[in-house]
Amino acid sequence: MNRSMPRHLLHYVTRRLRLQRYLKDPGDGRQQPQIPAQTLLWALLIGQIFRESSFLAVEALVRSSARRPLRIATPFCDDTLGYFTGWLDPDPTRQALLSPSSGAQSELLDGLPGEAGERILAGDRSMPAAGWLSMGTEIWGL
Repeated sequence: MNRSMPRHLLHYVTRRLRLQRYLKDPGDGRQQPQIPAQTLLWALLIGQIFRESSFLAVEALVRSSARRPLRIATPFCDDTLGYFTGWLDPDPTRQALLSPSSGAQSELLDGLPGEAGERILAGDRSMPAAGWLSMGTEIWGL
């Protein structure tokens, strides 16, 4: 892995997709978090890219020597990810990905099959965030 890859990916997510505000406050509702939401979301995203989507695999990744090059500030356990995702509200995720001010809408929805893109754009609330993110691509399934 190239050491500059995480930096370029973070730049892409925050600048090109304009999701910096979402990364800082994803709507997890934790009152006094010891580990910032941005760190946990970043670790989940890196885990998806490396196709290590289980919480245990992400924990192994953040406890390994790869943690610093991946720009993950603090090691944590799989229970932390479970607690964090349990508190995570899907509405801010939907709003961040579908808002016109976000570049994510066109970037992410262009590659989805017709039905998935149409359901997302129509605001289909019957689809949980994990379901609509994974429709049509392996990378975005959470």
